[in-house]
Amino acid sequence: MIKKLIILLALTSCFKKEYNQKTCQEIAFKAYKGHPRSNHEFDKNCKNIKLLFDPKMCQAALVYLIASNSEKLTAQKYGQESIKCFTKTDLKKFSKD
Repeated sequence: MIKKLIILLALTSCFKKEYNQKTCQEIAFKAYKGHPRSNHEFDKNCKNIKLLFDPKMCQAALVYLIASNSEKLTAQKYGQESIKCFTKTDLKKFSKD
């Protein structure tokens, strides 16, 4: 039983995660929200990948969310994906929709 577990762990550790624009964007969203592991993973694997939402874009979307008090208007202006830049607390605090 223990040998099977060791073999299973060895095999699963051999599979590498593919870092493309989509996966790096998801990691970046987590990093923007303050997840330390995601920040490290992004720095290690995604620095050279062009993202649609960089920190400046997320910051601009957050400023717009605060000014407009509307998640819907922010999504219309910056795209639905921009909502992933925000934490639940950001949305609860600044969106009145």
